[in-house]
Amino acid sequence: MAAVQVRSVPEEVRETLVREARRRDQSLQTYLMEVLQREARSAKNLEWLRSWKPLGVLPGASSAELIRQGRREGDRTTAGPLGLVDPPDA
Repeated sequence: MAAVQVRSVPEEVRETLVREARRRDQSLQTYLMEVLQREARSAKNLEWLRSWKPLGVLPGASSAELIRQGRREGDRTTAGPLGLVDPPDA
């Protein structure tokens, strides 16, 4: 496990962190580890969200149209393994 050192932490920030750790009945080390882990998870989630691209959804499409589109895409996905070239529209 890597070590992380933070320098020049303002005293009021350190005191706030110490109080919160005590309130949770934790050491400052344990509390800060939880804060860092939570931030890392959040950053990973944001990274994934930024990389996600909608799959051909038209702006303003109705929910019924989105469902039909999803069913057509599902039909195309399953049609290949079943030997169907052009599955019927739903």
